[in-house]
Amino acid sequence: MWKKFDSLKKRFKYNESEMPFLEHLEQLRKTIIYMGCSLLIGFVICFPFGKNILGVLLKPAEPFIQSFSNQTNELGIFLVFQEPTSSIKMVLLVTLFGGIFISLPAMLYFLATFIFPGIKEKEQKALKRIIIFSSSLFFLGIFMGFKITLPLAMEWMIKLGNFLGGESVWFYSKYIIFVLQIMLAFGLAFQLPIILIILGKMGFVGSNQLRKKRRHVAVMLLIFSMLLTPPDVLTQLLLATPLILLYELCIWFLHFSGNRTLSLENDKN
Repeated sequence: MWKKFDSLKKRFKYNESEMPFLEHLEQLRKTIIYMGCSLLIGFVICFPFGKNILGVLLKPAEPFIQSFSNQTNELGIFLVFQEPTSSIKMVLLVTLFGGIFISLPAMLYFLATFIFPGIKEKEQKALKRIIIFSSSLFFLGIFMGFKITLPLAMEWMIKLGNFLGGESVWFYSKYIIFVLQIMLAFGLAFQLPIILIILGKMGFVGSNQLRKKRRHVAVMLLIFSMLLTPPDVLTQLLLATPLILLYELCIWFLHFSGNRTLSLENDKN
């Protein structure tokens, strides 16, 4: 068992020998094929559980879903299929989402076996920390988008529709795309600290500079949230607010880690 573990570790070790360009391309081709096969296997595994995955994605809307024959809640939504093939498309969509989720570790493994042999051990350690931190922030963003933002946003949209005197009839596929869009938007947006800390450590930005530009950045983050999320103000604010807080945390992190000014300013001093 330990021998197998050691053989796996050797795949990530830095290799000083130079590899011809064509061999690099061949290795890249194999890596893409392995990652594609991992995704296909994940898709096949998730396909029988498509209904279960759909049930998870429907959780934020469950308190509001009602049927046409039994209307029990004034603040309710009706989920309908807009065409005969909608159910098939929806199952394939949620299965693909589940396949990506469970095959992600395998895909990252194959990608790492391609990248890490060309990176020295010191850089590998830094990259591993970045990957762990980035993954944690990504899943934190997904969790926040799914558990906090989606229920609040849907309740607000349903109340607004009720106030305007309309019935909330939503397409299943539109709803699923909406949920996935929110989750992905929050996961990607929560990568902001990674970008700022890397730029700070490289000397391109400092805490003093970030502090001076916080008002401009707040406006930019609001615009960024508007582009990533559906066109409703509440969802945009629910995304922009944690991003602004993360920006402030980055300022303090760079301040206490000694990255207070730009590298160019340090050279002048």
